[in-house]
Amino acid sequence: VYNPNVFDSNLVGVISYYVYIILGLDADTFALEGGTEFYKEAQQIVTQAQGSSFSGWRQTASDNRTRFELVDNLLSNTFREYRIAMYNYHRKGLDILGDNNSTGKQVIAGSMRLFETLTQRRPNAFLIQTFFDAKSEEIQDIFSDGPKVDIVALKETLNKVAPFYSTTWDEITY
Repeated sequence: VYNPNVFDSNLVGVISYYVYIILGLDADTFALEGGTEFYKEAQQIVTQAQGSSFSGWRQTASDNRTRFELVDNLLSNTFREYRIAMYNYHRKGLDILGDNNSTGKQVIAGSMRLFETLTQRRPNAFLIQTFFDAKSEEIQDIFSDGPKVDIVALKETLNKVAPFYSTTWDEITY
């Protein structure tokens, strides 16, 4: 049973934490910074869990990829471009593709430039990695079909922000 005031079980804590992260990510795609309240709930779970001996809850880890870091980054002004990009990509980009493919693609390409700004400040950021882990193939599909956009500039931006997916970006064709 989930109790928002006490960390009783690692299993319940992990599931509850990720439920709030997922709800926050989803809410961020419908309203600019719409997931804040969900992220704050996830952050409360992290705060309570840090006193436990279970891994993944502490502020530091060997690879710095912890639940603490994820929610901390989502709530940090340092990563504000990430949340703006999430909203623009989904609400102003994907939602418009059906009605106006060209405008939707332009907005999505603009979202990638927001990631470029973030990458200049925080290269190899955890949030950027998670976004492209989930969206790289979708981005390739979007820009490989329909109205043309400046693919050269887009590929340059994508290679700067997510170089691990360079083979995916190379497959984007006119």
